[in-house]
Amino acid sequence: MQSRFLKALGYLSTYDRPPEVDESIQMHADTLYHRMLAQEKATEEAKAAGQPAPTFAPILSGDSASSSSPQSLTTNPPAPAPSSRAPIPSKGKIAEEIPLQPTTQSLLTPQAQQSLRERLKDLTPVEREVEERSVQMEARAVGEMSVQVKQVEEGRKKRREEGKGTVGDTVSGWFGW
Repeated sequence: MQSRFLKALGYLSTYDRPPEVDESIQMHADTLYHRMLAQEKATEEAKAAGQPAPTFAPILSGDSASSSSPQSLTTNPPAPAPSSRAPIPSKGKIAEEIPLQPTTQSLLTPQAQQSLRERLKDLTPVEREVEERSVQMEARAVGEMSVQVKQVEEGRKKRREEGKGTVGDTVSGWFGW
């Protein structure tokens, strides 16, 4: 589960980020994991005592998804994010009933959304939230990487046009890169 938190926070999603930011992300993911464990324990204790299950703020608020700076990652629990989503159905519901965040819907094709719903159907609400956020971060990382690849390709093309192509440019041209 800790690895899901790391993915959801964007750990190692870019290669040019300072190590301090990655360390902050690791610490924040660990904090969130322990917070989730404490919430699960409180829920179990309430059930054992015959009391209604307590309600908690989302583990990942909208602010904790931003992993671009160390200042955005704190060890304090994130404030509850206003949610425009419908409540998440209980474990085991039909996949079509599992709502996805608007951000997720905008990043994924309908087929990928259906596949994600299938993966989410057997998870707890907290695990669903973390898994959905990790999918969002993966999609963003792919988008960032494609921009970087496009810049490299444009640089190679420019060097070839100017007659300053390198051996690497020539070899990559042979393979269609």
